[in-house]
Amino acid sequence: MNYFDRAKEFLLQPYPDKDDWVSSIVGSISAGLIVFAILYILMPFGMDQTGFDRLKYSASFGIISILISFIYDLVLKYVLRIRRDLPSWKFYHWLISIMVLILLIAIGNYLFTMNLFGTRFDWNHFGRVIYATIVVGIFPVFISGTITLITNLKRNLKLAENSNIEKVEQLEVQQIISIPVQNSSKEVEVDVSKILFVEAEQNYVAFHFEHEDGIEKKLIRNTIKNMEALLHQYSIVRCHRSFLVSKNKILKISGNAQGLKLTMFESPMLEVPVSRKYIPIFK
Repeated sequence: MNYFDRAKEFLLQPYPDKDDWVSSIVGSISAGLIVFAILYILMPFGMDQTGFDRLKYSASFGIISILISFIYDLVLKYVLRIRRDLPSWKFYHWLISIMVLILLIAIGNYLFTMNLFGTRFDWNHFGRVIYATIVVGIFPVFISGTITLITNLKRNLKLAENSNIEKVEQLEVQQIISIPVQNSSKEVEVDVSKILFVEAEQNYVAFHFEHEDGIEKKLIRNTIKNMEALLHQYSIVRCHRSFLVSKNKILKISGNAQGLKLTMFESPMLEVPVSRKYIPIFK
């Protein structure tokens, strides 16, 4: 494998990002504090010659950065509907998203500076600010992301090696149960003994079953939380915010930077993610 292929493989590694409200708020505040610290300590672009109070000046930019970061996070989550806690969220996705955020913060703060000083928009000056932002931002972003990726990958690979699944002895006979359809009097019968995993899909849950011809998928209108309560007695447990998995159907446990991966079926390959919160279940 040459250098290009190794770099490509590295950039395509799943990245350990979070996709909940707490992480959004903490991330936005962190972005604002970083901007505040850089401006307060370094005072770049001749800011020390403005005559403004350093603390208030830096804090203003920090607050703007927090707002931009939070709005950007909402757009990713609710407008673009990007899931950052699934294996489809790669390292290069994270790099691009962070660089876009840095650029948006730079643009927002530049416009704030124009309004503060009553100056006109200058393409040359604007271009220099954006260029400096990219040059200054890309290296620490790449380095910090690489450290996070490698640290999590090593830890989770070790966890995967030490993981053990205690399977419950069950006869290979049908275990038919009725799944209620939400907001309806209807029920759907499913064979619990054939369930591989259950996945949340917006207002539905997708059941994935073993089938003589491969994999069968069935959508039922309900919530993953309700399914967790209903199926727990059958050794079908939560492993991720969006997934339940049958512990008796796990073929192999491996790891990536996001957590563990459970191989449920080999042809076609079906893998279910295990987020950090649920890793103790599989130790």
